[in-house]
Amino acid sequence: MSMTHKDKNISKCLEKDDIILCEINEVSHDGCGCDGPESTLYDLYLFFERDFKIYKQHFHNEYWFHNQENEDEYFLVYPKEEITKEEYQKIVNDNMKKNLNIKIYE
Repeated sequence: MSMTHKDKNISKCLEKDDIILCEINEVSHDGCGCDGPESTLYDLYLFFERDFKIYKQHFHNEYWFHNQENEDEYFLVYPKEEITKEEYQKIVNDNMKKNLNIKIYE
């Protein structure tokens, strides 16, 4: 089974001993006009542990309705950001309350 573009990009930011803690997927729309939205925006936040530190990595993808193509092309948005365990726990708790698409690996 071949890796998706998303999986390939995620694997590029991880090192051998990293531990994936959580994925949060947010979906929104852009370009709303009289005909409705022009695209769906996908934001993936990956949380992982490296050397006893927690990092947040943001990926982004867009699906444009007029193209009718969704190539699963998630790209890095910002360099990874180190966060505290407390910040991580607050993000997870807040997103669980919102019933967002959250996948916890711990």
